[in-house]
Amino acid sequence: MMAETKAVAAAVEASPVEVEEGRSKTVAAAVEASPAPVEKGRSKTAAAEVEAGPAEVEEGRSKTVVLVAVDDSDASYRALEWAVRHVAATAGMAGAGAVELVVLHAKPPTSLAVNMGGPGVPGDVVGLVEEDLRKKAEGVVGKARSLCAANSVEAVVDVVDGEPKHVLCDAVEKHHADLLVVGSQGYGAIRRALLGSVSDYCAHHADCSVVIVKQPGSKN
Repeated sequence: MMAETKAVAAAVEASPVEVEEGRSKTVAAAVEASPAPVEKGRSKTAAAEVEAGPAEVEEGRSKTVVLVAVDDSDASYRALEWAVRHVAATAGMAGAGAVELVVLHAKPPTSLAVNMGGPGVPGDVVGLVEEDLRKKAEGVVGKARSLCAANSVEAVVDVVDGEPKHVLCDAVEKHHADLLVVGSQGYGAIRRALLGSVSDYCAHHADCSVVIVKQPGSKN
């Protein structure tokens, strides 16, 4: 896998973003004048439109597969809104069925969440953590379905247990995705270096083009 040739970043509030020299797949994004319709109660968010055309599609395939990562963060829902707009616009030009949207939530394994609390965690705490993760996943899926329905876009919505960065890269191969869309938390350089970044990891390891939808005001 040629990691450095796969990464593409898109900023929702800026002119076409810079891409590191030497990378060959580039999708540039620019702000559109109006945001996608969102479910009642949610605030307006910036949206981005791919200017370089649709993602590359394997020869002989009749549709483009767009995979979107969602969690319970505003950044991920903004990424989903961006993807929904892209899918709706493409379907309007190429016809229904031209693009398949796959929305994926990576649910951390209970063992991983519990281990973060250190050794000797009581059994009743494990049960509470598991229930909390389950409810959170249900909430994420429900919100994602509502956002897609509000824009009249059909989507396959799935939940997979595992560490997000690995789950997403595996899902790209499973669904033969042409484009992976992820949100950016806008961490500073130091925090990103310490904690790592799902979006950075996917940009370098996913076997498809990657669009990173940044939050308004993000400089990183």
